[in-house]
Amino acid sequence: MVAKASDLETVFVRVISAPRYAPDQAVAERIVSQAVGPTPYLALVYSQLPIDVQSFSQAGNLVPTAWAGDPLIGAEPFEVNWVRYTDYASRYFEGEKDAEMMKVTLFQALSPNLSKILSGEVGGGRRTRTWFHSDAPEVNQLPWELVAYANGFRAGTEGSFVRGIPPESPTPLVPVVDGRLRLGVIDPSGATSTAMRQVLSFAQIGMEVVPLSGDCRAALRQAVEQGVEVLHIIVSASVTTSYDGVLEFPGSSAPPVTSAELTSHLRGSRVRLIGLTPPAEDPSALMQGPYLKASAYRAFAYFATSPYPIPTFVAPVGPMDDAQVLGFWTTFYQELGRSLEIEVSMAAALRHRIVPVGLFLRQLQTATFKPVAEQPAIDPSAIEADLTSSAALLKQYEELGAQLGVKSKQFSKVVSTEHARQERLHENVSQWIEGVHEE
Repeated sequence: MVAKASDLETVFVRVISAPRYAPDQAVAERIVSQAVGPTPYLALVYSQLPIDVQSFSQAGNLVPTAWAGDPLIGAEPFEVNWVRYTDYASRYFEGEKDAEMMKVTLFQALSPNLSKILSGEVGGGRRTRTWFHSDAPEVNQLPWELVAYANGFRAGTEGSFVRGIPPESPTPLVPVVDGRLRLGVIDPSGATSTAMRQVLSFAQIGMEVVPLSGDCRAALRQAVEQGVEVLHIIVSASVTTSYDGVLEFPGSSAPPVTSAELTSHLRGSRVRLIGLTPPAEDPSALMQGPYLKASAYRAFAYFATSPYPIPTFVAPVGPMDDAQVLGFWTTFYQELGRSLEIEVSMAAALRHRIVPVGLFLRQLQTATFKPVAEQPAIDPSAIEADLTSSAALLKQYEELGAQLGVKSKQFSKVVSTEHARQERLHENVSQWIEGVHEE
């Protein structure tokens, strides 16, 4: 059984490197042998919608024929000339910051079918969520949001374009007393830009803003202790040689924060959404230390594609001027405080202009928070964390027992007791899982 969101259609686009899956071995060898030139990719398309897409007859033997309950319906090839792109990318991220030219460049790389899929011209006007993920990490740094929102189609249907892989199971909703979200702000360096300070003014966004003090790690602990639901972090970033994004704080001697460490800090907490923005006078364009790729924007994209169970992220994937920062984040947080829905808030913030901001989604259902009259005795986020950890540990325990041939009353008792405890946890958390169905 596969869990699916109940009130929207889905399309999953998974990019792979074409040589590995090329249908003709001679073609594959020729592509690999090329020292320079365009790098070929395949965009595998999974959906139950009737979408025009090229067939790929051998894909069934080489890649999954279904993903998150949706069948593989075809594959669209495209190419990126990284030799030419690298020069322009450096100018886009750090130089002229010309989003319009970048958008044109991206469209030129795509087939007509893939352009329509990414820009949301599918679904017949129904609300549709398009997931986008690349197995080739270099593709993730491109600002595909410029394509996704180019023609305004998504704004008309409140459809969404999200980065990531559809999770296997739904997450429980977070209960919010009287529907009022708490927004924790982490800025150890005191480097919030003037535009972002205006955004975080209490009167503008209609949420309870909670300043969190100390360095980033201390602030994360405070966020967990105070039970905030949303975080906004003013942070620089870098990318390691293994394409891992790390968060850095100018002027701090503390080591960068990795996605794995962030996961350990926030596991079982109420935090379900994190907004990232670079500090004023962002220094991340400098090439320093072991982190080889410049630009906080690209680093944010790599960080948010982490395989660890970090929260949902809203992060820029390209430069934003002060007017864009003020317009996007004010509208986004205002709408989130009103609707409690992340994708609806993104649609509202992007309705009037295209800005290079990505939504790295970590949930199936459209809702994230649930208004309640009073806080439950046990938070469903804590139950979920306990259940996830327990299930993983029990699986390892049973696999080890099978490998060693362990058969004893004590072993069986431990297993049965833990299964019973998991059933109780399922009962406690199931009332907080809404907006999904199983296929």
